[in-house]
Amino acid sequence: MRQRIVLIGESPLVLFLAEALDKSVANLVQTDVVWLTTEAAIICLSHQQSMSAHQKIINKKSHLNHVRLINNRVNSINLVERRLITDRGTLTYDYLFIDQASSYRPGELKTITDQLKKLTAAIKAAVNTGDKPAAEIFCKGQSAESYQLALNIRAELVHEQVARQVSVMCEGDRPDDLKKFLTAAGLKVGRRRLEKPGLTIQAPAILDLRKIRGLKIDAQYQAMTGSTAQVLGHPEVMILNSRPRFRQNLLRFQKTLGQRLAKSLINIVESREPLTVELEQSALLLTHGEESFVWLGKLMSRRTRGRIIRQLDRRLHSKLR
Repeated sequence: MRQRIVLIGESPLVLFLAEALDKSVANLVQTDVVWLTTEAAIICLSHQQSMSAHQKIINKKSHLNHVRLINNRVNSINLVERRLITDRGTLTYDYLFIDQASSYRPGELKTITDQLKKLTAAIKAAVNTGDKPAAEIFCKGQSAESYQLALNIRAELVHEQVARQVSVMCEGDRPDDLKKFLTAAGLKVGRRRLEKPGLTIQAPAILDLRKIRGLKIDAQYQAMTGSTAQVLGHPEVMILNSRPRFRQNLLRFQKTLGQRLAKSLINIVESREPLTVELEQSALLLTHGEESFVWLGKLMSRRTRGRIIRQLDRRLHSKLR
């Protein structure tokens, strides 16, 4: 009987996982690997620099020959019946992988860019008439994506020469070294509401785990999983929780983890022992102009080591495009 593996998520990690499955089991007659996605491309904000810069897109399909990409949004999941409810109907699975990393999709970034252009034009028009306009942009969420988006918006405002009139804020109760980097880049950190006219940008949407029937979640709304990322009571399901994934955007880390998860998933399919995975390690890269901030394990660096890690990540990013 043909077995179906379903992947859910929009991050580079899922692409690396899909690539590994594509080269191993996806071409087998008895295996059907499906990636449910809402976009055909991935944009890594840490290598984008500003909002108006040419979008450096990673095309998912160009990396896959046998994995089926299906453009579909998941609304709910029934673990007991191994069934997914999507915008286009029902899909059953034998094995399921879910990545809860938050990722802005290309379509979402275009909408944000259009809003930013309108705000910038309005500020410039007000300045030209002698007014002293002031506005704020608030990027919600405490993830690598939200922080990097705020940094890219700040760079765009500087480029458009309206940075004095428009302030950019992001949420923050993270380590002091990270706060120092964000504030040095011109961001305001820690405020949670707008006090002036402007924009509030929501954090990227992730799958609501409360809509997964049969899933046990803890007090922080995270899936209860073991060291292999398998869901308690449902070993055929693997979930990477959002809290650690919020600080894991470094491409090289995502590639290593994605490939190991692919091996573990294949082991599960073949009734062999799954592999343990490092689920809690920090692997964060933020960039602003020529400045970089790296949080790798317990190490936080803004200087030489940070620049080297950024260069290595940039090379990997170039190979993906």
